[in-house]
Amino acid sequence: MSRVSNADEFRLEFRRLCESYTYFFAPRVAAIRELYAKTPTGQIPPAVDESLEAHVRSYLVNALLAALNWRLDTTPEEGLPNLVPEAPIKSEQRGTTRFLDYLGLERQTHAPLLVVETKRPRSPLPKLATLPDIPTPSSMPSIISQGLSGKPLLGEWMEWLVTLQDYVRSIFKQVRQVPRRVVITNGGWLVLFLDPYATFVQEGTPNPNHILVFLDRDEIEQRYRELFRYLEHGHVSRTARGLEPSELSFHIAGDAVDRLMHGVHLHYIEQPGIYQSSPVIKVAPVIFVRSRYGAWLRIEAPPTEYELPHQGERLSLHLAEVHQAAMVLLARVNAQLGRCLQPSSLAQHYEEEAAFDALQGVVEHEEDKFFQIPPDFVVNF
Repeated sequence: MSRVSNADEFRLEFRRLCESYTYFFAPRVAAIRELYAKTPTGQIPPAVDESLEAHVRSYLVNALLAALNWRLDTTPEEGLPNLVPEAPIKSEQRGTTRFLDYLGLERQTHAPLLVVETKRPRSPLPKLATLPDIPTPSSMPSIISQGLSGKPLLGEWMEWLVTLQDYVRSIFKQVRQVPRRVVITNGGWLVLFLDPYATFVQEGTPNPNHILVFLDRDEIEQRYRELFRYLEHGHVSRTARGLEPSELSFHIAGDAVDRLMHGVHLHYIEQPGIYQSSPVIKVAPVIFVRSRYGAWLRIEAPPTEYELPHQGERLSLHLAEVHQAAMVLLARVNAQLGRCLQPSSLAQHYEEEAAFDALQGVVEHEEDKFFQIPPDFVVNF
């Protein structure tokens, strides 16, 4: 399967894979189960039911993740797969080795991006033990949040949430980074945790607004743009934290760098006033570094930032300051890489259509934006 380039393509691919599973794979599995396990439909022993998790992973979850560009089938020439099944991790809680169903990685640096935990098809969504009524879609994130803070949930959900917490904390302990997204799914419903650090590492009750719940495949198709935005590989990898220049050599070797580009990190807020609000725009230079495998890293030099002046006569000085800071950052990056690379321009970068999807001109990052700019942007503004 070629790369899925947008949410509409994802919806079509998701619809196709669901139809394939419903009309082709599921009947085949049922027939084989009845033939060899002697278990007619509706009379599934627990052991057989448990084994169905493997069927869902093989036929549905793999395809869903592939439609979101989390691939298991990359060739050695393309680098390591960005999705690793049964990835081992030393458990912080148990002190033993546990295995993640799926671990999504940044291909060059091996930074953790995604953890996916799969459950058997008959597994239900959670309910509060003290309120066993059928939950509504809007209440589901709150129920999961309460379960994470210690309120008992029915079924196996308390164990599952503890397991997810152990996975995230164990990864954090090993590499001092947390995955950008965590997913638990039975192939029908899907729960997506947008902020694993706040949810699983920090103490306290997690914010329900950071938990997205898709009740079934129909809802996934209805909210396909939302799922694509928060879970597609390119979107997730671009939200990874920026590195400081001193960290760069630990993440990528100098001879593995293909190119680099200037960029600007922009933060916009409205400053309240007595009669009207006024805009405050702060910027900081960044460098984007691309590995020969196509992965991009963002390099920043906090806490330096520059506020855009309101007075027109001060604009030239502001641009000169940002330009100087950008050149200093470039020199520090090249020193860490042991190279003398010159930044690519936007025209060079976007000569190929695929490059736009890998590193877009404007990328929204939480409440901020990144702008990719040619190296002469400041002097020609």
